[in-house]
Amino acid sequence: MWQDDRPSPATARGKAPGATPPHAPAASAALPQRRRFPATPSSIRRARAFVVEALARHDLHGLRDGAGIIVSELATNALRHSRSGRRGGHYSVTVAQTATGARVEVTDDGPWSTRPTAPVVRANPITDPETGPGTGIGEGGRGLFLVAAYSVEWGTTRHTDGRRTVWAGLRSGGTDG
Repeated sequence: MWQDDRPSPATARGKAPGATPPHAPAASAALPQRRRFPATPSSIRRARAFVVEALARHDLHGLRDGAGIIVSELATNALRHSRSGRRGGHYSVTVAQTATGARVEVTDDGPWSTRPTAPVVRANPITDPETGPGTGIGEGGRGLFLVAAYSVEWGTTRHTDGRRTVWAGLRSGGTDG
C-alpha cells in the first residue's frame, strides 16, 4: 500500500475525501505499508510515528522502540546524505511484517554526486578518531552504528533510477515496547 504523508481517499475507507483527519492511520491497514514524506526535519518524527503505529496495529509491540530508532536514523541519513535533502525532496518509508519479525526500509532520491558512496558503520562512533571526543564533531557518524545494534541484519539496495533503499530487519521477541 503506497501512501503520501497523508491518507488517500482510498485509505479513508469509502468516506468522502477530507473525512479522515490528516496523518490518521487506516484502522486495519495490512502490512506492508509505505508512506512518502517531505524532506523536512519534522517529517522524521512523523516517519517514526508511522512505523511505530503500524507495528502496534499488528501486535508487533516488542519491535516498536528499535524500529523507531532505526527509521529515525535512516530518515535522517536520507535528508543529510542524498538528494532527498534538497528543496522539494522526498523519501519513503516502508514497514513490512516478516516470518520472524519486521523489516523497515527508507528509500531516498539518490546520491548527491554521480559517484555514490556506500554507507559506512563506524566500529565505535564514540572513540572513532573522525567523530569521537576532541574532534569538534558533536553529532554524526552514529546512525548506522545504532541501526546495526538494533537490527538482526541491514543492507542497501540501489535502484536503476538512482534511488537507494536502506533496510533493516528486526526479530520478534525483543524486550522493548
